[in-house]
Amino acid sequence: MYKKLSNFLLLFWIFLFTLVWSIPQAFAEDSYFFRVDTEIDVPAYYGTSGATVTFKCDGTGQGIITDNTASESTQSLNGIIQMASTSAENGTARADCDAGEAITATLSFDGWLSKTVTGTVSSVGSNITFTMRASMDYTILVNGVTDELSNALTLNGTTASATYSGTVASQSYSGGKRYIAGSTSGGTVKGGANGYVNRTSSALTISATASQSVDFGTTDDSSLDESGLSFGHKITVNESGGGSITSGTVTAGDSSGTNCTAGTGTNAGKWYCAVPLANTATTATFRHDDWESATATYTDRTAGSDAQNTATINAFKKPPVGTYYPPSTPTPTPSPSPSLTPTPSPTPQLTPTLTPTPELQTVEQKMASIRDKIAELQSRLAELLKQEGLPQVVPAPVQVPQSAKFEFAKALHSGVRGDDVRALQDYLKSTGHLSSDVESTGYFGQLTKAAVAAWQRDNGVSPAEGYFGFRSQLKYRALTQ
Repeated sequence: MYKKLSNFLLLFWIFLFTLVWSIPQAFAEDSYFFRVDTEIDVPAYYGTSGATVTFKCDGTGQGIITDNTASESTQSLNGIIQMASTSAENGTARADCDAGEAITATLSFDGWLSKTVTGTVSSVGSNITFTMRASMDYTILVNGVTDELSNALTLNGTTASATYSGTVASQSYSGGKRYIAGSTSGGTVKGGANGYVNRTSSALTISATASQSVDFGTTDDSSLDESGLSFGHKITVNESGGGSITSGTVTAGDSSGTNCTAGTGTNAGKWYCAVPLANTATTATFRHDDWESATATYTDRTAGSDAQNTATINAFKKPPVGTYYPPSTPTPTPSPSPSLTPTPSPTPQLTPTLTPTPELQTVEQKMASIRDKIAELQSRLAELLKQEGLPQVVPAPVQVPQSAKFEFAKALHSGVRGDDVRALQDYLKSTGHLSSDVESTGYFGQLTKAAVAAWQRDNGVSPAEGYFGFRSQLKYRALTQ
């Protein structure tokens, strides 16, 4: 009897222990863990408002968990959300999940698109009954940035950048794109790069169901396709008095450290300069083997929002290497023959013997030699006339026009005004190519152009088109020195 009683008590205590142990297990809460990443595979950051998870188990009973609103749910910056399925946050729905049931969860975070994921509960009574991963898309995507010549700029926050004007929960550069978790209140995206003019997009429409995309000049199929960024400075290079020069190099900025990009096609003759904002120098320099170096001054830019600045460089072409334009040698005017009565017979012949002179090195020496010879001839003529008892004839002295002393500093052509044009008109009147009764107005009109062309033809300057440029001025100096 005692042995039976002992066995009964042992079985009773085992049953009682099992019953007591099983009671809390029957009421154990199920916890669900959600790992949430972004579309570029980094943990999402939800801001201070937390994340909202709406879920159902086996299609029934809806639970709504808003993280950071009750002790049953927690979050951390590593993108993991833990929530208790039977917590007070579920309201009256109590969407508790049992083993083997399907769970469907919709996740919503400010700045990312909503995401719905499904899975299956593996067990009950454990604190780790369900783990789910979800990849959330950002609400704003900037696809890329180019310059106005369609050259791609690296969108990395250093070479080129993109910023959003609205509230931002998170943002990151990745793979040449800009991902922005932007607020649903809307805003604009600004693209920028040092040395370029900032460009701001049209207003974006932000939604939690579709990502809004924008690009600046790229070929991506974006929701908003904006133009590429303009260079800070655009320099045009022209031949002085002529058309555009389309080859060569242009530099600008401090110590000429910015190499400007030459335009092609319809942009030929223009150079585009991305001068950093920190630079303070304001000179652009043009260089070419066939042209004289030339410069132009532009306006300094101090902010990315400053408009594009332009300037024009005018350059003179160099004469061909080894080319020499010989000066013209004036022909001495023969002395007048006086009409005398009676005429002596025979008339004495002048046969002066000229001493050969070595080749002169300068135009001034040649002119001085000619004047000396004329003076010698005049002296011999006077001596012969005196011996024959004939009246003396005094010839007019050889003179050089005063206008020949003017130094021209630029090319002259139709439409130009100034004292240099007036000096040119005086010179052309002294050579007989411009009528003496024409007033020297200082304006280069059709009469002056025609006179220059006639002067060019008479002095072997080609082309004889009435453009008083480098070759004409070289010939002018040779004739007038």
